[in-house]
Amino acid sequence: MKSTVQAEKALLGCVLMEVGAARRVAQLIDADDFYRPGHKRIYQAVEEILTQGDTPDTVVLCKVLGNDIEMCGGHDYVLGLYGIETSTVNLDHYIAIVKDASNARKMELMCEKALADLKGIGYDGARAELEKGLLGVGESKTPWIDTATVLARGQQKEKFLIGIDKLDRYTQGLRTGLNLFAGGPGAGKSTLCLQICHKALKEGHDVCILCDDQDPDEQAKILWCQLAKKPEEELCEGEDWWIDHKTVTEYPIHWYDGRFTLPAVISEIRNKAAMGVKFFLVDSLQSITMRSKDYDWAKMEIVAKALKSVAKDLQIFLLVTCEFVKHDGKPTLSNLKGGTGVTHAAGQAWYLDAGDDDAVVPDGCTLVYKPVQICVLKNKMGGAGQGVTVNLNGSLHSFENV
Repeated sequence: MKSTVQAEKALLGCVLMEVGAARRVAQLIDADDFYRPGHKRIYQAVEEILTQGDTPDTVVLCKVLGNDIEMCGGHDYVLGLYGIETSTVNLDHYIAIVKDASNARKMELMCEKALADLKGIGYDGARAELEKGLLGVGESKTPWIDTATVLARGQQKEKFLIGIDKLDRYTQGLRTGLNLFAGGPGAGKSTLCLQICHKALKEGHDVCILCDDQDPDEQAKILWCQLAKKPEEELCEGEDWWIDHKTVTEYPIHWYDGRFTLPAVISEIRNKAAMGVKFFLVDSLQSITMRSKDYDWAKMEIVAKALKSVAKDLQIFLLVTCEFVKHDGKPTLSNLKGGTGVTHAAGQAWYLDAGDDDAVVPDGCTLVYKPVQICVLKNKMGGAGQGVTVNLNGSLHSFENV
């Protein structure tokens, strides 16, 4: 802990040197992040001074500390903090050290508590509390950026057209972030997301598929039909279809085979994004577990907000299928299962409505088509209107222009 204590002293020295540094630290560091109790009390005094609108120099600090100055190491120790650093150039470095050490201590305590809770609330309960705690571990990242950075980030956001002309004109394509695809069973949510993944693969991107709602081998067959542009029955003869037809295995598709808990899913998304992967499919939002009793609305808000945060932070295309509550008349965002938390988390939300229409078999053709209306419920790209109708080709497992 020696290096942590030294970083704490250097951080406090920066805080006492420049009020701008003190304000920056106040946005990122809490008093409980300090390991040494004396440093914690000093920082609490600094927060009090900033709250009053004053500058936290050593004179004001000693006055605010009063009799507590002895528990902080004495008058000479507090005054000596000012001379530790000659500039604030290493401020971010000290912030990171203090915050990382604090997070490590919090995680250690959470693990100890989870072990202690095993006897009382059982394995699932203890793991649920641990997962909730881990989601609350903070980051040492500045919350403020300037206008130029805001505008630059907007320009840097990648735009991805999915390859269906009619749909691209209507939606204006995808942007990085959380993209929800909602609809009833059989509407084609997974198929459309896989078709987007298919186009990403054809353009040279790696794709990660995290699926707990549908068997991965079924999704592999759908992707394979899209890549080969042939009906499934012509290609999938017998259980070892992938041995004779290598099309789908030639592309960099990564299939997730781990636990479908929120911390595990987010951890693996971060891991793959660090390796350069830009496209992720999570099927489905409701399948992600928290190992807690908060299954329905509260749980879904936590899951959606966490996915939004990781997608924004990593600047990835995160495609997530989402269940839709029954509705009468025009679908709205309120029909997204999970409440307002899910609604606010999505950068884009699309609704697929297969209706009650029967599938269509064109004259002289064995391919089965089903009309599906796709509406944009929320779209930061600007697409709006009554929606468009595209055909779901049941044999090729792909959407096409009508």
